[in-house]
Amino acid sequence: MKKYLMTWYGMTDFRASLGLEQSMGPVLSALHAEDYTDIVILAFTHPEKTKSKMDEFEQKIEGMKSSDSASKEFIEQFSNSVDAHKYFAQWL
Repeated sequence: MKKYLMTWYGMTDFRASLGLEQSMGPVLSALHAEDYTDIVILAFTHPEKTKSKMDEFEQKIEGMKSSDSASKEFIEQFSNSVDAHKYFAQWL
C-alpha cells in the first residue's frame, strides 16, 4: 500500500536546517516518523528573491550564526529564495 506525505516547508523548517531551532523542524520530523512511498514538499518562492547567488548565500550563512540580529537579517533576506530551497533540500 502506498503512503503519501504532501506538505510544505516553512520558516521553522528553514531555521532548523540552519541550526537555529532545537528541533528538526516539522518536515524532517514527519519524515522520521513514518515510512512514506511518495513525498511532495511544496515551497513558496518570492519573485523578488530569485536573483541571489549561492556563493553570497554560503558566505552569509557563516556570519549569520554570530548573533541573533544577523540570524534575523539572514532569514529575512534569503527565506523563500531559490538558494534557500536548494539549501533546505540538501539538508533533508
